[in-house]
Amino acid sequence: MRDDFLAFGKPLIEEEEIKEVVDTLKSGWLGTGPKVKTFEDDFKTYKNSPYAVAVNSCTAALHLSLVALNIGSGDEVITTGMTFCATINAIIHSGATPVLADCDPETFCISPTSIREKITSKTKAIIPVHFAGHACDMDKIMEMAIEFDLKVIEDCAHAIETTYKNKKVGTIGDFGCFSFYVTKNVVTGEGGMVLTKTKKNAENLKTLALHGISKDAWKRFSSSGYEHYQVSQVGFKYNMTDIQASIGIHQLKRVQKNWEKRKEIWDYYQKELKSFSISLPTEHKHIGLHAYHLFPILIDPKNNGVDRDGFLKSMNEERIGLGVHYTSIAGHSYYQDRYGWKEEHYPHCQKVGDQIVSLPLSPSMTMQDAEDVVAAVKKTLCRLATPISHLFQESHEGKEIKKLSHCLECRDRSYKNQSEKQYLYHCDLNVHLPWGEYEKKFFQERIIVKKHLKLITFHMATNCKKPIVRNRMAFPNGRVYSREEMLQALKENITWIREQIKDRNILLGVENNNYFPTPAYEDITDASFISSAVRNNNLYFLFDLAHAKVTAHNKKINYEEYKKALPLDRLIQVHVCKHSVDENGMAQDAHEPPDEDIFNEVKEIKHAFPLQYITIEFYKDHDLLLSTLKRFQTV
Repeated sequence: MRDDFLAFGKPLIEEEEIKEVVDTLKSGWLGTGPKVKTFEDDFKTYKNSPYAVAVNSCTAALHLSLVALNIGSGDEVITTGMTFCATINAIIHSGATPVLADCDPETFCISPTSIREKITSKTKAIIPVHFAGHACDMDKIMEMAIEFDLKVIEDCAHAIETTYKNKKVGTIGDFGCFSFYVTKNVVTGEGGMVLTKTKKNAENLKTLALHGISKDAWKRFSSSGYEHYQVSQVGFKYNMTDIQASIGIHQLKRVQKNWEKRKEIWDYYQKELKSFSISLPTEHKHIGLHAYHLFPILIDPKNNGVDRDGFLKSMNEERIGLGVHYTSIAGHSYYQDRYGWKEEHYPHCQKVGDQIVSLPLSPSMTMQDAEDVVAAVKKTLCRLATPISHLFQESHEGKEIKKLSHCLECRDRSYKNQSEKQYLYHCDLNVHLPWGEYEKKFFQERIIVKKHLKLITFHMATNCKKPIVRNRMAFPNGRVYSREEMLQALKENITWIREQIKDRNILLGVENNNYFPTPAYEDITDASFISSAVRNNNLYFLFDLAHAKVTAHNKKINYEEYKKALPLDRLIQVHVCKHSVDENGMAQDAHEPPDEDIFNEVKEIKHAFPLQYITIEFYKDHDLLLSTLKRFQTV
């Protein structure tokens, strides 16, 4: 855990900005003046735009653009349901009615298909939001704008560096609106900019941004002498100050350098987190440059065992600040009351809004900061996404079962006293074919009735070579089944089990049991097979080392292959013991502690996976068990 808190979106302010601000303060010209003009000129040059008008926020930029287009009462403006409320509020302040379109499930940008569905005779404009630095599909949007005679106002708050097919976003539509808020890619503290293609629009925006008067302060009070002004229309107080521009001038000079730093962190996140069962951001669906403004991930409770808010809380405990960009617009009570919006009408926005989290991504970060973020994400996912940790809080005859990083597996057959069997928390089963009435009845009468049951796993790595009458649940008829048959059987059995357990907090998983070839077993293990079982059925996974040395075979499991194939946060534990085998090659209950070979196997697994728990199956000597636990603490 970090000593200090890593704040989300902390800006990188260097000596040049500080000197420029001090120079502005000493000059006495603090309002809109020559440095705003310099910043406007620099920005329009960077964006290859003929005109740029600096304002005090992107919200102001959006509002002014709508007003400049004479969009107001009776008009409709289509925008995305996955954006900050400022986009919606700007439309409302113009007098128009906002109409929501759903987002693309990959990019989280506005869906062109959804836009088309929302166009009516009242529609006057579209506001696409280039989400997180990823460009919207502007070709399709501009085609619709031409087809239906609509204006396009690009919300580029996240997208200063973004390009789309060799065009810089903000220059494609009629207006482009940018943000220089403290967390943005170019910072002025508060501030914004509007790009436009015509001198008439630029002059109108400037007038509207300063009360509607014909001359700004720089012209009225310059050394050329006082100039009278006229109020030509009712405007707003939206102008940028020279203090703000003083910061922006030097921020813009480092825009490429800062982009490269964010890209380095972005790439590191992608590499380190790709093996976890979280949704990572798409690089760029369309041809162009990503601005790398946000690194949004989705935390799905079904896949990760924790919801977004639980993840936020845990990361905060690790002293890592995160962002939420954003809650679905249709989920806010004001808009629901005023417009009757319902989240379920925008399903992609709803899902993203419920699950999205933004990891820190700022040029002020060091690579050590990025490593701390990744370490905290891995720790959080492995702790929270593997609810097996909660298994160890159950009481056993009034005594807490102490299961810190290691635990004693309490399986059905480990208890001689029938009354103690209610404490069964882990049941492991073999799967070779879909269950019939016999197997289902066995499950309902012998397994699901255990009130402390928390974990059910299926052995996927072995197959019978010959008929074995013992335990029909494990070995129904001794036939050798194909991998495809076993995967299909697993799917059907898991579906049925989920119906039985309903709302009970029971984990379902598979085991990679390394039975090596014996007279009784056929080994069918490989990483892709186990990965298919885990991913296709949303299961957890454990390594079972119980039979590592039941034969003289010296086959080794390649744990690095499993690391590449499996989501790392799906591994919940490693199970160890030492079995003997009978004359049929069947494993017997464990009566000896794990040996050095098993300790070495665990070391390999811990090197490849963020291992959280080890379970030990051993029934003979309690004192020997405790010494074994201590031995594992040194692994």
